[in-house]
Amino acid sequence: VHPRDLTCGWIKVNPKYVPSPNIQEVVIGALEDQKKHFGYNVRFDYPRREGIQKLPDAFEAKIKNLELNTNLSRVNIRKKVAYFDGGKIEEKFRFLVSTVPLRELILEIIEDVPGKVKNAALKLKYTSVLSLNLGIKREEMDHGHWVYFPEKEYLFYRVGFPKKFSDEMCPPGTSSVYVEIAYKPGEITPEKERELIARAKKDLIKAGILRTEREILVEHRERIAYAYVIYDRNRDRNLEIIQDYLRKKNIYSVGRYGGWKYSTMEEAILEGKEVAEKLASSAL
Repeated sequence: VHPRDLTCGWIKVNPKYVPSPNIQEVVIGALEDQKKHFGYNVRFDYPRREGIQKLPDAFEAKIKNLELNTNLSRVNIRKKVAYFDGGKIEEKFRFLVSTVPLRELILEIIEDVPGKVKNAALKLKYTSVLSLNLGIKREEMDHGHWVYFPEKEYLFYRVGFPKKFSDEMCPPGTSSVYVEIAYKPGEITPEKERELIARAKKDLIKAGILRTEREILVEHRERIAYAYVIYDRNRDRNLEIIQDYLRKKNIYSVGRYGGWKYSTMEEAILEGKEVAEKLASSAL
């Protein structure tokens, strides 16, 4: 997507994502350490143990009739039936709430979608991310919580350090790094992935984050197919076509990927609460 086709629509979703310093503050920040705090994540809370998994675990403990590890295979809107795990499980519904990536929901799961709606889904753009997680044989890696790398010389765009969130994120005497590499959907192959990982490790050394690859104790990689929604000039129009169709069928597609937007965990939780309250009132 060419920059001229991008919009700032993601800022409208939540203006606090982008700080608005004045000219004096910009100059001060360029010349010395900025003392004033900017942005929405200057302060945040994080579980001391077990990482952010504690958050969904807390919800799970209070939810009844929760079925996990099942895949939504297809939805028959006419019959109001959702099929899971290739049809092994069938559930009739009055309302359906989905957080499945919107493109997949329209193009792969819901049956007999009108052509206009399918065409709108095909025009939704997004970026994929390869996440590389490294366990390091070093007590401390003093680079802050995360660092952005806009320079072309580096393959990754962000590197973070989980131990900065909590000392209990790593075994004693070690630390860890997560590395995020953006790529175009569908363009990565196993061979290409190996090349990207090899270059990312070299770039970590070049950036002064790693001293040597021999520091790496363990590594894990994860492909995130839908990482960031792209706000181009066609997004809002196509999104409205899709959501209007779904609403008429009593389907609520919500969340970061279901709603096809840039949002945080907090916003996803609040949106889920809002939809649940709406459906509860409809059932009365």
